[in-house]
Amino acid sequence: MKKAFTLSEVLIAVTIVSILLVVTVPVVSSHMNKKTQVTQLQSVYSAINNAVGLLMTDERVRDLNNSSLCYKTGSFDIEGTVGAFIKKYFNITKDCGLKSEGCFADSYKNLTREEAKTFPDNTAYFAMISSGAAIAIRPSDSNDDNAMEVVVDVNGPSIPNVAGRDLFQFWIYKDGFVGSKHNYTNIPALTVSCRESLYGEGCFDRIINAGWVMDY
Repeated sequence: MKKAFTLSEVLIAVTIVSILLVVTVPVVSSHMNKKTQVTQLQSVYSAINNAVGLLMTDERVRDLNNSSLCYKTGSFDIEGTVGAFIKKYFNITKDCGLKSEGCFADSYKNLTREEAKTFPDNTAYFAMISSGAAIAIRPSDSNDDNAMEVVVDVNGPSIPNVAGRDLFQFWIYKDGFVGSKHNYTNIPALTVSCRESLYGEGCFDRIINAGWVMDY
């Protein structure tokens, strides 16, 4: 004859299960959120990379200094350069023009919970694309070698609105390379850069170095 569980044994088992759930559910949830954010980052990164490749093919250039993506010296033309690029090569769901309002959140924090930021208005072109990501691109002078800055919020204005979680920064270089050419060999320095970044710059590098894994 099988022995039945006593009420106290059942209560102990329920308590143990409850404790395990309290401990494991947040960990699993955090892991899934990070995985989703990295997937979203990969998507928008790939879209920008493909768009740059298409522009260089269409305009038959190997140097973006010679393309329509860069403004001519003396004319900081945002709409005619990166604005035209975004409109032509992306499926835009919301065109915010020279203002971040409506595409990006009103405020962000970095991983240390300090106030972070996106590009100020009238310095970049802002839009939301079909993946749900918000993108901002700042053009550069066609006569210099400065890379064009890119800031993305992988899920638009939606939370968490934290640099290094859903807000990231990278660059479009004049040779068509999209990403970061920083040579981070010092992991502790990269960790500090990621935690203190106002745009999620060091965090992008860390995710790339970890093989598209948010290991922080």
